[in-house]
Amino acid sequence: MSKNKNASIDINAAAKQTILLLAQKNKTWKRLSSIVDLASSASPLASPPLTSTLTSPSTSVTTTTTTVTKKHSTIADIGCDHGLLSIALAVSGRYDKVIGIDVSSRALEDGALTFHRKVLDILGRDNYSNDNDNQQNGGGDGDGDCGPNNNDKKNILFGSSILPLEFRLGDGLTPLRSGEADAICIAGMGVESMLSILNLTNEEGDDSDDDCNKNHYLKNLNCQTLYLQPPKNRPKHLMALYKALQENNEWLLIDERIVRVKKRWYVTCAFERVIEADRHCIEDNSARFRLPGHFLSTNSNDKEEFRRYMQHHLDWLSNDLKIKGHLSEEEMLWMNQFKEVP
Repeated sequence: MSKNKNASIDINAAAKQTILLLAQKNKTWKRLSSIVDLASSASPLASPPLTSTLTSPSTSVTTTTTTVTKKHSTIADIGCDHGLLSIALAVSGRYDKVIGIDVSSRALEDGALTFHRKVLDILGRDNYSNDNDNQQNGGGDGDGDCGPNNNDKKNILFGSSILPLEFRLGDGLTPLRSGEADAICIAGMGVESMLSILNLTNEEGDDSDDDCNKNHYLKNLNCQTLYLQPPKNRPKHLMALYKALQENNEWLLIDERIVRVKKRWYVTCAFERVIEADRHCIEDNSARFRLPGHFLSTNSNDKEEFRRYMQHHLDWLSNDLKIKGHLSEEEMLWMNQFKEVP
């Protein structure tokens, strides 16, 4: 009982130690942790978590990880590059399947697949060791939780199942099939690139059939949740992202996280697709367009860091206003919203 309780308290411990093991940089985990946290807390749990361990013989890092016995969710990491976020999401045990996608075959082979094989190797050695210990001790841990049996040794095991991760080569969302991904995460891309991948840009020009099909691709995927972390943190960039997503009541902001790595803030946002039956409910109320910082300004864990972010950018915008004599409509809207926040 206590084992499950402790696992639920620190659900991302395995993901954190995996990133530290592979990247050797705490700042990498600090940046990615916001996405893992949001994506893990929002994914469905159908039963209490089980525990397993991830150990690296070379670094003596041992991690208690969690898996769940029944889940029905898949998340796709678009532009996965080195694959660290994809691997962290898979190791967290919160998804039935994690799909890492990148347009660069070199990034996948030199980064993502190499890291993936390293994790599988560590997990494989650990599970073989656990299985031998279970056999020598009569099997199980006293709570009815037995290790992998001999018939499963030909597979690399993660807890009671193989690591739910695969990588695909392709551009944006195109490698995904309709209904395949319940959630999509994008990190490390500029807002314009994100909106282009999500087919939400306002670019004029080509009206070809290929572009028309591409513009409906996100809708046809039936994705329900988006987790986004652009590298540029200025309010005008975030406003452009939030506005594009929430226009026409297609998506609704449901949560945010903020973290500062060295001298840069990273804001991670989660959006949920608005179902047709609920659209009329948000058309005439404050939920219709939630500004960047909507949840950060009240979230006890993020409030203090957001206050520093907010003050920094309010000072910046005020200085720009004095010099230029004007700000963009989005910048004025954000500044007026938060300048009175204590």
